[in-house]
Amino acid sequence: MKITTVEKEKLSVGLTQFIDFTVRQTMLAKMNKITEIKNQGDYHPVKDHWKQLRERIKLCYEKNQSLENLDSLLTEVHERKINSYTQAIKAFKKFTRKKEIKWFDPPKSLWTSTNGLVVRSSPELGLIIDGIPHLIKLFFKGNTEKINERNIQPILTLMLEAQCNDPTPSNIVYAVLNVKTAKLHVATQTDPKILQALQLEAQTYENIWRN
Repeated sequence: MKITTVEKEKLSVGLTQFIDFTVRQTMLAKMNKITEIKNQGDYHPVKDHWKQLRERIKLCYEKNQSLENLDSLLTEVHERKINSYTQAIKAFKKFTRKKEIKWFDPPKSLWTSTNGLVVRSSPELGLIIDGIPHLIKLFFKGNTEKINERNIQPILTLMLEAQCNDPTPSNIVYAVLNVKTAKLHVATQTDPKILQALQLEAQTYENIWRN
């Protein structure tokens, strides 16, 4: 009798969703997060609060336009976005002040855990800042969701460990920009303990998802 094995379908999750899962402190909270992800349905731009701002920032640098074009976005977005967009644009301009910045296309990147969970970790921005290339993830959160060492270090670790589809310069800098505070968090080197923790979280994620 011929025995066949069925390969499990690989699971894929966005970086922000995965980090939100890892910071849940109880198993019940992790289970609830998986339920939320499963029930969110397919991606739709209407559900993505920051999509228009991310795209406008990218456009400004790709087309070498003035960042004043970010302000014009405030006349185009829904009124419920105006306050948050106004604050984010002000903070982003503060971050760029007195810096020489040029655009380059950021490569797509994926982190795959040992058990096969794929985390989509592509940076939104490729910026040469004062002569040094940076790959940057934009961190957008509200007043109740703060960026701290507990969530920033895993993000930076995933960026460092992800496989890019294109080669990157040897002096590339991986970073996360907290748009609310205009602070750039820069990766240094992979912490083996954080990487091990992420591997365990990935296993837990898959176990909950499949069961």
